[in-house]
Amino acid sequence: MKTASPPPTPFDDLDPNEQLRPAVVAEKLDLGSPATLRTWRRRETGPAYIKQGRTVRYPAGELAEWYRSAFKRPSVGAA
Repeated sequence: MKTASPPPTPFDDLDPNEQLRPAVVAEKLDLGSPATLRTWRRRETGPAYIKQGRTVRYPAGELAEWYRSAFKRPSVGAA
């Protein structure tokens, strides 16, 4: 059985160590608003982030990994 490669992510073209502002992440994920990311942080879900004081940043490498892990393929034979 052939395993499929993981899908490309909106973060593949970035340096994995680059830290992105929530507004940039929301735009790349087509969320409409950084408020969704804020909600995910409060619920302790979503991508990993770094918080220093009131500043929140998302490492691009972590975002790519999270995006791939959230990708689900349908089961073979699923109806």
